Amino acid sequence: MYGNVLIFMLLISLRGVPGKENEEDLQIITKLITSNGFPVETHEVETEDGYFLTVHRIPRGKNQLNGSTGTPVLFSHGMGGSAENFLWMGPEKSLGYKLADCGFDVWLLNARGSWHSLKHKTLDPDRDRDFWKFSWHEIAVFDIPATIDYILDKTNRKSLHYVGLSQGTTTLFAMGSERVRYNDKIKVMIALGPAAVIIKPKHPLIRLLLPLYEYFQLLAKILRVYKLPPLISMSTSHKIFYGICGHKFSPVFVCKYVMFILGGIEHEQFDTKVIPLVALTAPAGMSTNQMVHYAQNIKRGRFEQFDFGKKENLKKYGLEKPPSYNITRATFPVALVYVENDLFVSKEALEILVTSLPNIVDVYKVPNKEWTHTDLIWGKDMDILLNPRVIDLLRKYDYE
Repeated sequence: MYGNVLIFMLLISLRGVPGKENEEDLQIITKLITSNGFPVETHEVETEDGYFLTVHRIPRGKNQLNGSTGTPVLFSHGMGGSAENFLWMGPEKSLGYKLADCGFDVWLLNARGSWHSLKHKTLDPDRDRDFWKFSWHEIAVFDIPATIDYILDKTNRKSLHYVGLSQGTTTLFAMGSERVRYNDKIKVMIALGPAAVIIKPKHPLIRLLLPLYEYFQLLAKILRVYKLPPLISMSTSHKIFYGICGHKFSPVFVCKYVMFILGGIEHEQFDTKVIPLVALTAPAGMSTNQMVHYAQNIKRGRFEQFDFGKKENLKKYGLEKPPSYNITRATFPVALVYVENDLFVSKEALEILVTSLPNIVDVYKVPNKEWTHTDLIWGKDMDILLNPRVIDLLRKYDYE
């Protein structure tokens, strides 16, 4: 455990530019999709504040290569994740593939700062610190609305389904609170590992580092560390991860420990066969402010906007402290999907969501006591324990 702290401090002390992504590595996702027999498209979405997001689309199932597409489903990944997360378990289990085969039009978002979305109209992520001046708030109020509008325009639809994991739920709750006109554009939200107010998380690394987060934030500013991991590109970090964990001679205990840090616990539901693909594509990058924003919310036990300090808060909010999101304004239908052994989302946090959200249509606990937060995207039995429930809910709300 203390080794984790040392590694974290070492990373945050490294000062340098992120480094360019390898274009061939960025094509892993399209090659993965086509190798499994599915059609794929790559789209670019521009946000109001000048970011360009890559969105991958699976317009239909592998056995339906022609004809009209079904209702759009927008997938939104967790912190440090990317579109690949919803494809890791292959066409028989991953929700991205399964929904396409069920006739839905699947759109996979890559939020700003992830390795697929490192473009801006005027800012260079390798040279301009301002590129990284965002937390998940900006993903909520800029990235998701822009992507929703783009998809609805392309498909000539009025609304779509939404599947979010972890941060992907945080951002839609925040969007519903801040940009209420988009609530009517969500048919139903499937909230996997729902995170808004986060209190009493079980992850030991979070509990150990949380009291120190303000010192790490200050140190990061002093050393000009704006993204994680710093210094190297995600392509390079993936090669290092894959070099350690991507072959049959990999040190199993080391790889399992890394997977634990990413949010899972090794147990019978964890399929070790997925490790090489995870190593090639995760983590996908993020700003330090995304992590700081979560730490701030966890420490204060509130679902609130980013704290810039008293002086900047007064300029931005007209208040010394950041305002809370009014989650009661998120009026779209919400289906909460949670696991008992979640290291990030506690039962207390879930209860706050249940009592705060105005339009909950389903609360589903995955019936396996061992499942953890990330088993929602790599659990062995997700085709039995998760997918049927999600598919039934989407079909139930599949009307204009």
